[in-house]
Amino acid sequence: GVISAEGNGSKRSKVTILKIVDGAQAGLARPPEGKKYWAVQVEVEAVGTKAVQSLTWKLRDTTSVESDRAFFSGVGENLDAAYTLTPGGKTQGWVVFAIAAEAGPSWLRADPNPFLRNDLYFDTR
Repeated sequence: GVISAEGNGSKRSKVTILKIVDGAQAGLARPPEGKKYWAVQVEVEAVGTKAVQSLTWKLRDTTSVESDRAFFSGVGENLDAAYTLTPGGKTQGWVVFAIAAEAGPSWLRADPNPFLRNDLYFDTR
């Protein structure tokens, strides 16, 4: 999908989901009690005419709990938490969440600016 912060069509990010792993393994790290890791590998590309900043991520699970991304190593190369892409630039990496072991993902949100509308949602069911 392609997203731009509200009112700024020149700052556009294209997000491509490359791979999803439910129950991801994180090297020696173990999820908290009663949780599992859900991971998505994404590519982000600046497709507008101006530079874009990093996106923030949130996952809602099937129990309606919303989780922020978890940061640790072991699943794969993390998507940088803070980046700037000039027009045509790309980056890719893993975004990982710790969710209830019995839950599944409901939706994934990429947000270019938490103060503005027009977030990008992916249905993950």
